[in-house]
Amino acid sequence: MKITSKVGLSPLGDYHSLMYGRSMYFDTSKIRDELGYVAKYSNDEMICESYDWYIANRDKLKYADQGASAHRSAVKQGILKLVKLFS
Repeated sequence: MKITSKVGLSPLGDYHSLMYGRSMYFDTSKIRDELGYVAKYSNDEMICESYDWYIANRDKLKYADQGASAHRSAVKQGILKLVKLFS
C-alpha cells in the first residue's frame, strides 16, 4: 500500500496501511464511571446514521469550500481509474 500510494496509484494515503486490518475501539469506561456518561448510539447505529446523513448532504459537501480538509475533497483514483475502464 505504501508503494502504490507513493507512486500515485492508490487513492489512499500510505498512513491508511497503519489502520486497515486492525481492530479499533474506544474505551468509554472511564467517562462512564467518572461522569455517568452513556453513549446514545451503538457503533452500528452511529455508522448507519452517519452514512444516512452523508447521503442526505453529499451534494452540499461536493460544493463546499475548496480550502476544506483533504478528507472532504475528491479522491485521486490512481490505478482504480484503470480498473473502471476494464470492468
